[in-house]
Formats: sequence, C-alpha cells, structure tokens
Amino acid sequence: MKLLAYCPHCDKIFQSTFIGDMSPGTTVKECNEKCPRCGEMAQTSNYISNTMYIAGQAFHTTSDAETLKNLLQILQDGQKHNQDIDQIADKIQILSDKVDYKFDDLAECIRQGKKENKAEIVWAFIKNLIPLLLSIIKNLGS
Repeated sequence: MKLLAYCPHCDKIFQSTFIGDMSPGTTVKECNEKCPRCGEMAQTSNYISNTMYIAGQAFHTTSDAETLKNLLQILQDGQKHNQDIDQIADKIQILSDKVDYKFDDLAECIRQGKKENKAEIVWAFIKNLIPLLLSIIKNLGS
C-alpha cells in the first residue's frame, strides 16, 4: 500500500510513491518526496499513514451518520478554537465510550502524535479528515 506523505509547507497530505505496510505498529523510515501542490519537499510519515489507516478502519465499521457528525463536530471545534490536542483526544474517547463504534485507537493516535512532538502533523491530519468525514456522512444520507 502506498504510504502517505505530509508537506509542512502547505499542509497537504498525499499518497507518496513509496510502498509499505500501514498496519499499526509498523515503523517505516521517513523518505522525502516533492509535494504535488507546492513543489517543496515533503516527508512520508509512519505516524500519518498509521493514523489514516486506523481512521479508515473506524469509519469502515461505522454506519451511523449521527455518530460521525458528532466526531466531525469535535474535530471542527478543535480546529476552530485551536484546542489542545489532548482535549480533542479526550472528547473523541468520551464519544467512543458512548456509542457502539469505537474510536479509541483514533484518540490514542492523536495523543501519540503530540507525545512525539508531531502536533503540526496532527493538525494537518485533522484538517484533511474533516472533508473525508463530510463525504462519508453525505453518502450515508443518500
């Protein structure tokens, strides 16, 4: 599976040309690649690839639009009010505890990103996750 890359210059997350295993716990050496948006150098990120994999798994098992709307609201509020990353993760954990769909791994990945001093990547992840959630919610409503 193609690894994801993150460009710190324009916050773009994109599929890189590098192939690797994106399952949780896998460590991949970071590689540089030219960003297709701004042309600056971006890095493949084991963290972002694993986090997107976990988010995809969580969304794949969630067919409740209301739960996804609640998750979307947590992410949008966090971004809008520049909330602490741990606070966002705590809110995701509370949501996870209230519903049948579990977002525990997603909350933990967000916390882990802060612990690894990758807050910039966590915010880019959240920024890129919002339109994905909007699309999924829209498709569930169809």
